[in-house]
Amino acid sequence: MIQHDFMLAEPFPHLVLDNFAPEATLRAVAAGFDCVSPDAWVRYDDTDERGKSACNRVEAMPLACRDFIAALSSQTAAKLCEWITGIDCLQPDATLYGGGLHVTERGGFLGVHLDNERHPQTGLARRLNLIVYCTEGWQEEWGGHFELWDRACTRPVKKIAPLWNRAVLFETSAHSFHGHSEPLNCPADMRRKSVAVYYWSEPRARARFFARADDAHDAAKEAARLARSHA
Repeated sequence: MIQHDFMLAEPFPHLVLDNFAPEATLRAVAAGFDCVSPDAWVRYDDTDERGKSACNRVEAMPLACRDFIAALSSQTAAKLCEWITGIDCLQPDATLYGGGLHVTERGGFLGVHLDNERHPQTGLARRLNLIVYCTEGWQEEWGGHFELWDRACTRPVKKIAPLWNRAVLFETSAHSFHGHSEPLNCPADMRRKSVAVYYWSEPRARARFFARADDAHDAAKEAARLARSHA
């Protein structure tokens, strides 16, 4: 059961979805990266994040990218994420804060980190990240693996290759340490492309309880836990 797989995934709740989008749709999205004006990209080059560029200006994107992001940012998508994750009252973000189109070049990396907890404009709490990888022909030996680290941030428990048309949905929390910390070893003319959208909700009013890894999935109990955390 997909909900069970998400909740009990280690080292924190996540789901890997291959063949995520129609092939023609994603090819149009991938091609659209090259149509974005250079001045619409923000580049990151510092100690913990290098060789990465991002664009969250929807108006600067070609139609294929705009439509794809609109679909992922729809209320229908948010409701589907609620069903998968058990996190209720999810809201997409029209501002694409921190999201949008992401590109990392050869030698680039993103250090292990925790995401921001609050949206700077709405004050909503960040709950879920959805990342869709869209470099056709990406080879696993080129690196760029999405790393999920343990709660002590001492080692990666899981590494997920950023293969074409693969999506990763994961919960953001105080222990969802992640990144792609090894510099990319791809050819100079290749780039690690991804589309990222995030889902938000009102901050929890009370503690959020979770099932143990060896507990049987109980949808009613999980719903009660969620309701209690927002009471």
